[in-house]
Amino acid sequence: MKGFEKSAYASTEVEPNLPSSFEAGFTLWVHASPNDLPDPFLVLVPPIFTTNLWSGGCQFGKPFHKATIVAGDSKKRNQTSTATDMSSTRDRSSEETFMCSICLELFSEPVSTPCGHNFCKRCISEAWDTAGSCTCPVCNEVFSSRPELKVNTLLCETSLCVLEGKMKRKRSDSMEEKPTFTVQCDVCSEPKLKALKSCLLMEPVENLEDRLCPEHQRPLELFCHTDQSCICTLCFPLEHKTHDLLSLEEACSRSRFSLLHTQAHTQHMVEQRRLKLEEIQRCLELSDTEVHRERAEGLQVFTALMQSVQRRQELFLEELQEKQKLSHKRVQELVQQLEQEICELQKAALRQRSFYALKTLCTFSSTALHSRLLLG
Repeated sequence: MKGFEKSAYASTEVEPNLPSSFEAGFTLWVHASPNDLPDPFLVLVPPIFTTNLWSGGCQFGKPFHKATIVAGDSKKRNQTSTATDMSSTRDRSSEETFMCSICLELFSEPVSTPCGHNFCKRCISEAWDTAGSCTCPVCNEVFSSRPELKVNTLLCETSLCVLEGKMKRKRSDSMEEKPTFTVQCDVCSEPKLKALKSCLLMEPVENLEDRLCPEHQRPLELFCHTDQSCICTLCFPLEHKTHDLLSLEEACSRSRFSLLHTQAHTQHMVEQRRLKLEEIQRCLELSDTEVHRERAEGLQVFTALMQSVQRRQELFLEELQEKQKLSHKRVQELVQQLEQEICELQKAALRQRSFYALKTLCTFSSTALHSRLLLG
């Protein structure tokens, strides 16, 4: 069908009256001219496609043309219910795909092992720390060295999207369980009926004034990317005709995608800085180890040097002591020799004095005898 974007199924049957039992949420806005559609034309679309359809048309600045909305017979309702069940099954399957096999929760900082399996970084790190060996918990492949784990940014962003969808479904389920208030449609003719998605391009709200243009009192259905403001369809041709326009849903989707991208980028930057910090810590540890090694080697060298100096000192002192002993011995020998020579000289002098006295005595005796002879 020309101009048709997405739908669960389509039919050329038409029912002129909308049954009161028809559930709200089945709507379609076709990006096409009414002349491109067959008459009559019937399309039933689950709400999950509504946002995509509206976003796809509004990015060109053209509104959608609403097709005829009917409840359909019981067979079509069963088909719609089956499609919804299949969507829920796909959601659960996608959640299981992005689920860590250790903690059985959606991935948080997903990392990939060399064998190709994915885990939460914290889970696999704690598992390896506890086991003491690096083994894949799924295929039991053993890694010789601990792999360097890096966060898979693509898987991280996808997990965030799955988590966001899960939270959105939980909020939707909780909203369905809560008592709902009734918002009357301002467009429908009398009698006033409850506003359906076929009447509004936004979820029913209690205070509709908060979603109305203050100038034209029309719903704020568009977002001007140029002015960064919400506008209605009447503001568009007057002040924003040449501006870049988006639907509110697409603007929210872009903002959400930008936020997820920023979060993933921030997480990537955090991971890079954490790895840099770990590298700095490893360098610091290596530096400390090198300092300790050099200190030990230096102490060993200086200890050996001190021992060598001590030995040289001892040898030097021993040599001095030997020299001193030799000097003392030589002096003693010289003293003994001198003392012996003195003794011998003294003996010689004594002998000379004795000889002189004897000679003198002999001379005196001969003189006295000669004198006595002369006198006689």
